Amino acid sequence: MHMALAISSMTLLGSCAKDLCKDVVCENGGTCDEGNCKCALGHEGTMCENEMRTKFIGIYTFNESCGTDADVHQVNVKASAASVERVMIEKMHGTFNVEATVNTSTTLDIKSQVFGSDTIQGSGSISGKTLTLTYQIKQSLTTINCTGSGPQL
Repeated sequence: MHMALAISSMTLLGSCAKDLCKDVVCENGGTCDEGNCKCALGHEGTMCENEMRTKFIGIYTFNESCGTDADVHQVNVKASAASVERVMIEKMHGTFNVEATVNTSTTLDIKSQVFGSDTIQGSGSISGKTLTLTYQIKQSLTTINCTGSGPQL
């Protein structure tokens, strides 16, 4: 009799556990865990409602320094059609259109890309509305270190 009462009590207690994800709807492929959304790659927000890359997208007045050269020009960052975590940076170094991967809500990675005899790779970050890029241009046996930063227009 005591055993039946113990099993009956455990069944009742188990059925009272609240499903913390019952009313949580995560967007863009996010999943609920313990009442909180875990976002799929490229998304953020309480319900995974935002693309991380959106804060990078825009036109920037870019102050750039490469080796001994300095230049001011516009850089345009657009959403890439390749995937939700990628952006296109147009007119980097005034010439190159490179693809970058948004790693976190404030950083991006520019994997090695070849343009004729030049290879470019680097990284970037955003703080408020200011984009900063640090990258290298390799030309045959020469490596040029570049940095650039500027506000969004």
